[in-house]
Amino acid sequence: MRQGNLRMKRTILAAIIAILAVCLTGCSKAGDIKVTSCDLVSLSPAGLRSIDGTVAVGIHNPIFGFKVTGTSGKVYYKGSELVDFTVDDFDVNGKSDEKYNLTGHASLARGVSLLSVLGLARNINAADYTVDVSATVKAKGLHKTIVRNGIPLEKMMEAAR
Repeated sequence: MRQGNLRMKRTILAAIIAILAVCLTGCSKAGDIKVTSCDLVSLSPAGLRSIDGTVAVGIHNPIFGFKVTGTSGKVYYKGSELVDFTVDDFDVNGKSDEKYNLTGHASLARGVSLLSVLGLARNINAADYTVDVSATVKAKGLHKTIVRNGIPLEKMMEAAR
């Protein structure tokens, strides 16, 4: 049971990383900003229904610096809400290739039991999951909220590779 729980936590964290990749490419010149690497730094339970984590994310940003704020979203399994998540605000330096330690929090949605999630962890199929995400990108003269709904998790995980 412990292995399934860890596997599900890592899957959720991978989803959050992939979501950040989609958010970052939502800015100006979407094709130019890329997530170049992802490494799990830490993962810790925060009670029985949530986790906190830190991920080192490599970002190639050939344009101006910007700040990503208010990142939040939901993960769905076959259309049913499974997880709510947030990512702490972070800055991306302009014209850089750097690694950033991003921290976040994920918790089970209301009505979802830990036992049901552990059952899902045994047979994870990314095609069964979709994600809604919202984030605001701020820079000099730019303040844009990016909202993406129904993003297939499979597609997002490919973007983060």
